[in-house]
Amino acid sequence: MLRKDRKNLRYQYGYYSFLMFIGLFFVSQFLTGIGFQWAETNRLETWILLLFSSFYFGVMTSWKGALGHEASIKKSMILFCYEYHSLRRNGNPL
Repeated sequence: MLRKDRKNLRYQYGYYSFLMFIGLFFVSQFLTGIGFQWAETNRLETWILLLFSSFYFGVMTSWKGALGHEASIKKSMILFCYEYHSLRRNGNPL
């Protein structure tokens, strides 16, 4: 995938995650307006929605290859798993 295409995919998924956050925020405000509060405070609701939309952005950019070359991402994931399992085997809990 070309560098320009990866950049456009990052913009696209950033736009989607922003729209998701705005939509969920308005739904949350509507539910708060009718008396239903699904988290402890209104600030916590906003942080949860922001975390959810950021998680969506991270997963989609990683999954669709918008962060870099797919082989380099797979190589780094394999190295991370290898290091994690070697630390666990040596008795070092994470």
